[in-house]
Amino acid sequence: MTDLEPLNPHQVSINMDPPPPRSKQLLRGSKAAVTDLVYFIAPTTELAIKMDAAGGRLVKRSSGRSLVQHINLPPQRRVGFFRDFFTTIVNSRWYCLILYFSALYVTSWLFFGSIWLGLNTALDSGGGGNVTCVTDVIDFPSAFLFSIETQMTIGYGFKYITNECRTAIFIIIVQCVCGLLIDSFLLGLIFTKLSRPRNRRRTLLFSDYAVIRDGEGARVRVLEFKIADVRRSQVVEAHVRLQLYWYRESAGGGGGELRQYDLDVGYDEGRDRIFLLTPVSVFHYITEQSPLYGLTCEDLASSTLELVVILEGIVEVTGLTSQALWSYTGDEILLDRQFVSTISHRHGRWQVDFSKLSLTSHCQPQPQERDDETTPTQTTRLPTSDLHGEY
Repeated sequence: MTDLEPLNPHQVSINMDPPPPRSKQLLRGSKAAVTDLVYFIAPTTELAIKMDAAGGRLVKRSSGRSLVQHINLPPQRRVGFFRDFFTTIVNSRWYCLILYFSALYVTSWLFFGSIWLGLNTALDSGGGGNVTCVTDVIDFPSAFLFSIETQMTIGYGFKYITNECRTAIFIIIVQCVCGLLIDSFLLGLIFTKLSRPRNRRRTLLFSDYAVIRDGEGARVRVLEFKIADVRRSQVVEAHVRLQLYWYRESAGGGGGELRQYDLDVGYDEGRDRIFLLTPVSVFHYITEQSPLYGLTCEDLASSTLELVVILEGIVEVTGLTSQALWSYTGDEILLDRQFVSTISHRHGRWQVDFSKLSLTSHCQPQPQERDDETTPTQTTRLPTSDLHGEY
């Protein structure tokens, strides 16, 4: 395997090149107590994780959607979907939206068609003489056609209301108002679906793999992944969050627990706020407070864990907040490798090669240079020049 050869996404980390002897204790030391915020989900929860062909992912990479399925919802919670009808319709698929409004239009035409036919029939049976409400409406098909012509403002000219029937004037006003409300609601939904910032994530790229390597001076190990934007219009106020989901079997049996950890990517130093003019590297320092501290390559390959990346920012064109999700399983976290540089300077211009975004090369572990007198706070930071640069 050459240094620039892309790795098989289904390849397990332990099947790579033989790791150096000290990678057996990958993150130096035994597992420490985790002080991060932990959310405990009991085995009796109403949350079920559907295992898919990808090996039980929580986030689908292609669409950035959650693969978690909620089951056994209380009946009163289901009613909430109907009360929040607008959000439910916006989140539905396009074909569902077309079916909903097609059924709504046809129902309104049938309803008012029945009213027009009933009005004409009532006048004829009541001895109204020569008084008629709608001309040429003698049966239901003709009344249905008149209802469509009225609501859609077609007006062929053969069917129309007369001045003798004042009730028809009120009914035609009601039908026109109902038609305008349906049209306005449909137009608003279409605009909302087309302008949703969710589609902005399709031009945001994440590296296929995350890597764990030595930081500068080998004082601390770092978890690294890359993010890039292929559009020239930037995502304003972009910032990154990193969540670790780890499923573990309970010690006493009877199911397992899904724990959620918030991994620090530099909130205090401001490193979580990024500017995607060029591909950016995001780091998590694996200190003693990190849930990843003390894990070996075998632990990564056998553990049911998933790193979920959340990128949020404001779309420059619409001013709406967009969110993009990406995830890395244990098989997609590579050990003792580093990313290849994607930036070059040719012919007086800077160029970004997106085909190299996920390419990695092998890096030899650096000799450990840990000073016992150095405080933990001092050993958890790298120089600022090493935070967002290319390697």
